[in-house]
Amino acid sequence: MTIHPHIAVDASAPAEPPADLTDFVPVPVSERHDGWTPDKQRTFIEVLADTGSVPAAAKAVGMGVEGAYRLRRRADAAGFAEAWDAAYGMMTRRLTDAAFARAIHGVTNPVYHAGEVVGERVQYDERLTRFLLERHDPHGYGRLMGCDPRWVEARDVLQPRIRKLPHLLARLFGLAGDPRPEDAAPLGLAPPPKTRRR
Repeated sequence: MTIHPHIAVDASAPAEPPADLTDFVPVPVSERHDGWTPDKQRTFIEVLADTGSVPAAAKAVGMGVEGAYRLRRRADAAGFAEAWDAAYGMMTRRLTDAAFARAIHGVTNPVYHAGEVVGERVQYDERLTRFLLERHDPHGYGRLMGCDPRWVEARDVLQPRIRKLPHLLARLFGLAGDPRPEDAAPLGLAPPPKTRRR
């Protein structure tokens, strides 16, 4: 879908992770029982997919976090790195499912009276619900809210770029921070000169 002649929005869904995350070519390592053996590499990926935690995955195979990152950085670690990214993709799917469950069923919290639990209350997060609707059904939800869904998609594309603008301007003028008004003058950003009161 094209929002602007120079801005194309890709509304396609993210690629599904492979069915078997351990189906990759392990990084070739020396045959040491205390090293990153192929079995340890596959177990690391499995635990990473289940927990989303590099420290937990490294601990599960008796290895260190820094060692895991060093292994990933190796030139011959393409398969391991792709499996790592796929594991994060699977964790993202699990987080999405959990967010939908909270939006639909709410979160149950205990109700206390005089220091004792006397009941429970289900609380719903309307902002979470709205976010999920905007992200997963921008066309239908946009029409429901009376706005053009193309602007919802365009906003998602433009917002990260707008946040980078002060930094890019600072780099353009060789400044440590945001550009000063006088430095921004060539771009027509300088404020009008102040006038003295008599």
